[in-house]
Amino acid sequence: MTIEEYNRSVDDFSDGLKRFVERMTMDNNLAEDIVQDVYEKIWRNLELVENKNLKAYLFISARQILINHLNREKKIKYADVNPDDEYEKTDPDSGLQEVLFHALSVLDPMQRMFLLMREYEGFEYEEIVTMTGADIVSIKKSLFRAKQLLQQYLVDPSKLV
Repeated sequence: MTIEEYNRSVDDFSDGLKRFVERMTMDNNLAEDIVQDVYEKIWRNLELVENKNLKAYLFISARQILINHLNREKKIKYADVNPDDEYEKTDPDSGLQEVLFHALSVLDPMQRMFLLMREYEGFEYEEIVTMTGADIVSIKKSLFRAKQLLQQYLVDPSKLV
């Protein structure tokens, strides 16, 4: 990879990568740190990184750094939110984005990751299989269950703005 390709990858993929990590962690500062770590890792191994399927490589690296960070900090938390729980707004002017972030917290981390990769980032099933190592059937089942949970959560009018 050349320096020009590296700079182009930062321009093309850093925002999407940050959004992905931010939605996985629900922490903007941690997402910025992880994206920076990913690009630092690429910079250190610039001559070894191929530009072929770079987007998948970035997401795999971000996922691995996130997992390592969470294991190191022992911050793995599964959402203990019941979809039937009432959503309490702290700000009367809170927007739809806050409701959606809260709805994503209903999902377990793997469901959230698969949903974001497939529906938000637009990865194909085969790419998700390559990036995560999960089999395609479990990915499809997780996506189906995640969509069902979100539908149950978001259909309740009391939770919407």
